[in-house]
Amino acid sequence: MARRGWVLLLAAAAACAPAPRGGEDIGVARAAVGEPQNGFPSWDERVIHLWINRGRADPQADLTENCSAGAVPEQHCYTPQPPLLWSYELNRSARFHSANQTSCGVMTHTSPCTLVADIGTQYTPGPCNGDKACACQGGTCGCQGGGCTDTWARIGDFGGGGNGECVAGGGPGNPLGEYYMWICESFNQDVCQYVQGPPGGPTNGHRWNILMGAGPAVGAGCAGSYCTLDFGGPAAPASKIVVGAHYPATGSVALRAHWSDTAPPQQALVNIDGTCQPMTKERGVDGGNATYLLDNQAGSGCRRYFFVFKDAGGALVTYPETGSFGVGCATDWDATRPATGAGCNCTPACSGKQCGPDGCGGSCAPGCAANQSCQGGTCACTAVTCGATCCAAAEVCAAGACCAKSCGGKQCGPDGCGGACGTCQGSLSCDASGACGCPLGLTACGTTCVNTASDVANCGACDHPCTAPEVCAAGICAATCPTGTEDCGGSCADLASDATHCGRCDLACAPGATCADGRCPVATVDGGSPDGSAAPGERGALIGSCAFGGAAGPGGALAALALLALFARRRRR
Repeated sequence: MARRGWVLLLAAAAACAPAPRGGEDIGVARAAVGEPQNGFPSWDERVIHLWINRGRADPQADLTENCSAGAVPEQHCYTPQPPLLWSYELNRSARFHSANQTSCGVMTHTSPCTLVADIGTQYTPGPCNGDKACACQGGTCGCQGGGCTDTWARIGDFGGGGNGECVAGGGPGNPLGEYYMWICESFNQDVCQYVQGPPGGPTNGHRWNILMGAGPAVGAGCAGSYCTLDFGGPAAPASKIVVGAHYPATGSVALRAHWSDTAPPQQALVNIDGTCQPMTKERGVDGGNATYLLDNQAGSGCRRYFFVFKDAGGALVTYPETGSFGVGCATDWDATRPATGAGCNCTPACSGKQCGPDGCGGSCAPGCAANQSCQGGTCACTAVTCGATCCAAAEVCAAGACCAKSCGGKQCGPDGCGGACGTCQGSLSCDASGACGCPLGLTACGTTCVNTASDVANCGACDHPCTAPEVCAAGICAATCPTGTEDCGGSCADLASDATHCGRCDLACAPGATCADGRCPVATVDGGSPDGSAAPGERGALIGSCAFGGAAGPGGALAALALLALFARRRRR
């Protein structure tokens, strides 16, 4: 995302603000929720407030999607936080500071001059707009005898109590540019705390103020060349719809509203020129602290809108409570309100449903748990069902319980859940690490284990055959086999140790087995030598379920002869 504006400087650390100077009463009667007071907030300021709470509901998503890789080394520190409420007092203080900085041509947290004592009442909508001529003692920028007015004293002059401030260059018309400059500022430490570096040095102060540390209220103020955030209190009365706005200012827009409650809303609609359309949850770890979205609303001319939600108990919640906001209109807010038209009188249809859309822009309760998805209004396991439990996508059901296979980096062998990670092809065998390979002394040529020292087709290396009548001896094609080896079709084999020619040329041991003293290890039934091996000439023939021969002893041999004799008599009948 392209950013327009200047690099921001500092984030002011937490502090206590003094009481307003002179004790003047600068408060005004609270307007209805969302209805601007004396022009505060403006559209830019509402958008910044919305994006702050959108980011606080799911900071990991906001930082991952919009900040450069490596710019936020302490990203893991940011967890979902309750929304910041709007403050009229902080809004005025912030906008005044942006205008005053513009008049003096300097970016600073301390005021660029010594402010007049009654600036809280003189500033807009009073006679002073923040220009140095009326805002600064002597009408000039710079510090007078008492020094320049500091951040907390200035916020106090407007009736607020400050505990944080952010400033960015760019001014009105660029709300997302300012917001993402603040939260994506490059930092060089992985620490879960506010860090204020030296002037111009690395800091995470802006990000920490916005996503974690400051509040419980905020006022965004944009004027001239700057936008300012002042954090602290007091806060406007709490509303379940904290803030709502459209973006960009004109043309095809997206409309968003931030919901704050103990439960998700039954319905989330936006009434645009009398037609209500459903919104969907865009950001938030749960439905009680989330931003809802209606995207791609094209149109021309002036379009007026307001948000229409129903809480978990069915109570109607609107934002703004009176009047409406405008897209492409002469004023951001107007006392007129679109009629209640199509889609606005909606009764949720959730009979017999556990989940899914309720037909009014909301979702049927209670909704689906982890590892479940909504299928026709009923919650079903997304992956594997194991008894009454839904397994995670990578799990299987083993012995009545969900089990995660342990096959990381393994080609074969047990998966820890009663199955296998895979099977080895051809004569390859599985070793203790879960890799397919060949026993010691053999080489894998494709999926076949060969002895390259004696294999005439792979002499010395795979796919290196000898030319007849040559034989392969010790990995070299030669005329004859050396003493101590036998010519097994061109392969010079040591019958005492060659697993592919064990004891005799036409006998190969099972995959993975070795040849010792001309014997291959074999599994036996009802007999076999104590070490599980048998000489080639002593291998028992399987008859029924019993094995005979070799070390089975005289009794076994007699039994075999008796059965053979019985078989012979039957044939002669």
